[in-house]
Amino acid sequence: MKNEKMETETEEKETAEKMAKEAEQQKAKLEAQAKPKAEEEAKRKAEAKVKEESRNAELGLEEAIVVRVVDGDTIVTNKGRKVRLVGVNTPESTTRKEPFGKEASDYTTYKLKGKKIWMQPDVRDTDRYGRQLRIIWLSIPTDDRNECEIRSNMFNAHLVLSGFAVPSTFPPDVKYSDYFVKFAREARESGNGLWGFGTKRATKGDPDTKAAAKSTTTTSQPATTTTGSQYDCTSYGN
Repeated sequence: MKNEKMETETEEKETAEKMAKEAEQQKAKLEAQAKPKAEEEAKRKAEAKVKEESRNAELGLEEAIVVRVVDGDTIVTNKGRKVRLVGVNTPESTTRKEPFGKEASDYTTYKLKGKKIWMQPDVRDTDRYGRQLRIIWLSIPTDDRNECEIRSNMFNAHLVLSGFAVPSTFPPDVKYSDYFVKFAREARESGNGLWGFGTKRATKGDPDTKAAAKSTTTTSQPATTTTGSQYDCTSYGN
């Protein structure tokens, strides 16, 4: 009986060792198979990072996180800088209260707070209050002068198209001023946001002489224009 017990224990030990060896071999095989994939993934990420940094440098983009929203057109980033969105103006909601000011501030808070953004200067770096003047992109643009890209990816444009802001141009920062005027015309004719209060703006901004002339010469029929919903960007990027 004693010998049989010893033989059984020996067999069990040998089986356990064999299973452990096979498991170790299987583990090594899987690791060997996974290594090239991991290396390829690391290489892909490194190449993407280099490409992103190159694109950022080309467009003058600076990555940041929004940690606080002051009002509709002013934010604070994780770099400790106060940033004023260039080319647009939202109704006041801090020291002064204007119609739709709180809504504009809430919209910017909802869209940007805690989010990663890419900031782009126009010409001036700061205004007289020391705030950075920036275009805010929600992701890195592939073409920062393409209208579809601007409509879909630039937060300054989102504010205007949604009727939360009006164009407010201060030369020499005029890179996107024509787009903002066009977008504000669309928002006004659609009654978006602050334009729901009527054609008299709820805050200061650039006059739209083209729209003013149109309203005085065409009264019998509503003006036709390309609105944000009608503008066809479906083929962009395909």
